[in-house]
Amino acid sequence: MDDMDIIDKFHLPRHVILNLCDQLNIPLEHLTKRYHALPTPLQVVTSPRFYASGSFQAIVSGGNFNSESALNIELI
Repeated sequence: MDDMDIIDKFHLPRHVILNLCDQLNIPLEHLTKRYHALPTPLQVVTSPRFYASGSFQAIVSGGNFNSESALNIELI
């Protein structure tokens, strides 16, 4: 995914998303390592969409990644 695609999809540049992930990793990290805990990168890119829309369903239906690895591949 190139930089313009990331900005179109997440409304933030790649370096800002990666910086937020670095800064928020400790506060957002879950103590559990179970598979259903949302990873920090997924929380970082979905939170602004949730706050803007007020609907988690809009986020779920609009996203095409279902795991941390899929999200990391898109950002790297």
